[in-house]
Amino acid sequence: MVVSNSKISIIITVFNEANFISKCISSLLNQIYKKFELIIIDSNSTDNTASIICSFKDKRIKYIKTKKRVSIAKGRNIGIKHATGRYVFFIDADCIASKTWLRNGIKRFKEGVVGVEGKTYYASKNYVPSFSDKIRKNNIFEKWGQNGGEYFSCNIAYTKEVLSILNGFDERYENMFEDRDLGLRANRKGKIVFCKKMEVFHQKRIFSIKSLLKESNYGNIVLLIKDHKDKNIFVGLGVFACPVWLSIMICPPLLFFYFRFFKQKPKSFYDLILLPFYYLRSIVIRYNIWESAIKEKVFVI
Repeated sequence: MVVSNSKISIIITVFNEANFISKCISSLLNQIYKKFELIIIDSNSTDNTASIICSFKDKRIKYIKTKKRVSIAKGRNIGIKHATGRYVFFIDADCIASKTWLRNGIKRFKEGVVGVEGKTYYASKNYVPSFSDKIRKNNIFEKWGQNGGEYFSCNIAYTKEVLSILNGFDERYENMFEDRDLGLRANRKGKIVFCKKMEVFHQKRIFSIKSLLKESNYGNIVLLIKDHKDKNIFVGLGVFACPVWLSIMICPPLLFFYFRFFKQKPKSFYDLILLPFYYLRSIVIRYNIWESAIKEKVFVI
């Protein structure tokens, strides 16, 4: 198996990411491993995302802008169709890859695996988040000896072959849990290994009240339970879908245990303002789960 000189395809989907995309692209163009193409699928952004992307004059960049807004799943599938690399790496537009991200990831494919999942941090390795931080990381269970298994597409890679066999992302999932569904399906075709040296850092993002309550895609948890009987603690335990937010809805004080689990602390008056909206979020999530359960004819609580 020739890996060291193999061409890589990196896929990013973007929509109005003008505040983040420049640092993301810069981190990719500065990779130690140079043999790659960077495919950026722009879901018809309305800000200046396009002009920022086009300001980078590098022949490895392939920029594709869709004529209308498309889902994340569909955008990534468009990227896969244009990918010419033997291995396909995924990262989000608001992430920064370490310089050795590709090099450390490609090494693990020598083991004959179908996928490599990297380690994702929020902001930095030692950052202490506030209540308003929109956290995205996969090292929360590290102290209990568990690494990986989340399959976040902000930091994961697959062989082009397995992506072709699986027909890419399932577009029923649209904008949430489409990455977990793909990871669970790929894991049946071969092994997905965790590489702690394949590091990505999510740039700092803050919840607005609107974004905090916009959780319609949580209904996709029902699809994960239906398609995979997924019992991840944040997905479902038996018939209890998304038990964390169900518990908070029933007993609001548990919200403070949620913040403690994620090591979040109040740092401003705005953090305190968000607290009641976090509770409303649990209700919105439950409504969307039940709505999806009725549609999919799946019994969940």
